[in-house]
Amino acid sequence: MKIEEFVNEQLVDILNKYSDEPNKVGSLLRQAINNSENKEMIVPVLGMQGLGKSTLINALLRENILPSEVDETTCVPVEVKYGEEEKAEVHFENKSDIVIVHTQAELADYVDNNFNPANKKGVERIVLFRKDDLLKSGLIVVDLPGVGSLTIENENTTKRYIENLCTAIFVIPIVPTMRKTERIFIKGAWSQFSTAIFVKNRWAKEEDGVILNSESDLEVEESFSHDTKELKKLAGELQNMFSDDDLIVVNAYKGIYGALKRNEKMVVESNIEILKDKLEHLASNWESEKLQMLWAKLEMGLFVTKRSIENLLKEQALSAEDVKRKRKEEYNNYVKFTREISNKVSETRQLLNDKEEGIFKLVRTKSEECAGSIRARVYHVIEQGVVDGPKLSEAFNDIQEDEMEVFFDVIFDKMLEVKSSVEEKFEKIQDIISSENDFSQESKSFYKKSSLKLEKTAEPIFGVGGVIGAIWAYSSIGGPWGWVAAAAITIVAGIAGALIKRLGMKRRMNNVKSEIEPVIDEIESTLRKTVREKYEEVSDKIRMVLDSIISTRRDEERRLHDQINTPVNTEETAILTRDLEYVEQRINELQKHE
Repeated sequence: MKIEEFVNEQLVDILNKYSDEPNKVGSLLRQAINNSENKEMIVPVLGMQGLGKSTLINALLRENILPSEVDETTCVPVEVKYGEEEKAEVHFENKSDIVIVHTQAELADYVDNNFNPANKKGVERIVLFRKDDLLKSGLIVVDLPGVGSLTIENENTTKRYIENLCTAIFVIPIVPTMRKTERIFIKGAWSQFSTAIFVKNRWAKEEDGVILNSESDLEVEESFSHDTKELKKLAGELQNMFSDDDLIVVNAYKGIYGALKRNEKMVVESNIEILKDKLEHLASNWESEKLQMLWAKLEMGLFVTKRSIENLLKEQALSAEDVKRKRKEEYNNYVKFTREISNKVSETRQLLNDKEEGIFKLVRTKSEECAGSIRARVYHVIEQGVVDGPKLSEAFNDIQEDEMEVFFDVIFDKMLEVKSSVEEKFEKIQDIISSENDFSQESKSFYKKSSLKLEKTAEPIFGVGGVIGAIWAYSSIGGPWGWVAAAAITIVAGIAGALIKRLGMKRRMNNVKSEIEPVIDEIESTLRKTVREKYEEVSDKIRMVLDSIISTRRDEERRLHDQINTPVNTEETAILTRDLEYVEQRINELQKHE
C-alpha cells in the first residue's frame, strides 16, 4: 500500500486529536507526504575554478549548451532540470521579471563571467530545462561558480547554494594531483555530506578529428592512486564513507565531442556513462530514503498517539483526587528533568565560551606563524633576484598556499574538536529526555532496523518537548566551519592580486619588500577576522538552539501546570477505547506492510 493511501483522513484526524498544541502530528505528516511528491534531488558540481565543471555537465547532457572556456566562466548557479520545453529561465535577485533564452550565446550573457563580471546584472539563478532521461527522475545538476574564484561574490553564491545538501560531485585535477586548496575545500565541504562522487577530469583537445590528451596514461594512473589515498585519509578524518569506486576518471571534452559527432565509442571511452550510472543510482536511492523516512515518521506518530490514549484511559479509572495527584506528579517530574536539562544547557554555553577563548588564542598564534613563514619564504625568493610581477606572483601564490594549508589544517581540526564536544553535550540532553519518557526508548528500538537517525526523522513535530528537533536542527549548522578556508582563500587571493598589479615589472629588491610587507600583514589580519566571524556565526546558531530548548520546556511546564486542575471527562471512555482500537489496528497493518 502507498503511504498516501495508508494515511487517510480518519488517521490524520486521530493523530491531530491527541497532539499537543501547537504541533498537529497528523496534519504535519500529511504535509510531509505532500512535500515528498516533489521528486527533486539537487546535486551541485563543486571544485576550484577552471576544472571543466561546465564541460562535464555538457557531456552528461550530450549537448554543448553551458559556456565552457578555459578561463573562469560560471558566475551564477545554473540548475539543469527536466523539462519538455528546452529553454533557460533567468531569475534575478531584485526583480520578478524572468528572461527566457534558448541558445548558448544568449545564456552566456548572464552566466559567463566575461559578459557578467562578478554578476553585475544581479542574476539570482538560471534554470536550464532539458528533455533528458537522466533528469527525468527529479535529479537536478547544478553548475556553480568555482571555489577560490576571482570574486568574493562568486564564492558567496556557491556557499549559499550547497549548505544543507546531502551529496555533491567534486571535480579535482589530474595534473597536478589534488592541490592544497582542493584539500582544504573538500575537507570543509565534505564534512556536510554523507556521500559524494569525486571526478578527475582529463584535459584534451581536438586536432583533425583526433582527441589528444594533455596528460599521459601514467600521469593519470599515478594521480588516481595518490588522490585515492588522500581521499581515504580525509574520509577517515571526517568519518565519511569512501571507496575506490567513488573516484572516477572522465574525459569530459571527449564525451561532449563524441556526443556531438555521434561517436558512441568515444562517449563510452570518456567514462561519462559511468558517472551517469552513479547519478541515476543516487537519485533512485534518494526516493527510497525519503519514503523510508515517511514510514518511520508515521510509525513514530502512531506510537506517540497510542501512548497518549493509553494514559488518558488510565486517568478515566481514577478519582478526581487521584487524577490531580497524578498530574501534579507529572508536572513535578517534568520540572525536575527541566532543571537537569537547564544545567546541561548552561554547561554547553560555558563550553562554547571556554572553547572560544582557546580558538581565538590559537588563531592569533597560528596566523602570526603563517604570516611569518610567508614573509621569510617570499623574502628569500626576492633575495634570489625574483622581483618582477608575474614570476613573483607565481612564487607568492605557491608559498601562501603552502602556509595556509598548514594554518587551516590546525584550525579546522580544532573546529571539529569543538563541534564534537558540543555534540556530546547535546547527546547528554537527549539522554535526559530519553530517561524522562519511555517513548524515547521505545522509538530508538525500532529505529535500529534502519540507517536513519532518530533526530533527523523525528524533526520538531515528533520530538519530546522539541529537544530532538532542536538537535536535528543543530546537525545542519556544521557547514560554516567548512567555509572558513574557502572564504579566506578567496580574500587572500584578492589581496595578492592587487599586490601584483601594483608591482608591475622589475623593481628594486627593497622596494618590492616594502610593497609586500603590508600585504602579509593584511593576510594575517584576514585569517584572524575570518575564523573569528565563522566561529561566532556557529556559536550564535548553537545558542539559538539552546534557547529554543529552554523555551520549549518552559511552555510545556506551563501547560502541565494548567492541566492539574482541569477535570476529567468520564464520558469520553468509549471514544478513547474506540480510538485506541483504531490506532492499534493501524499499527498492526503497518507492521504487516513492513
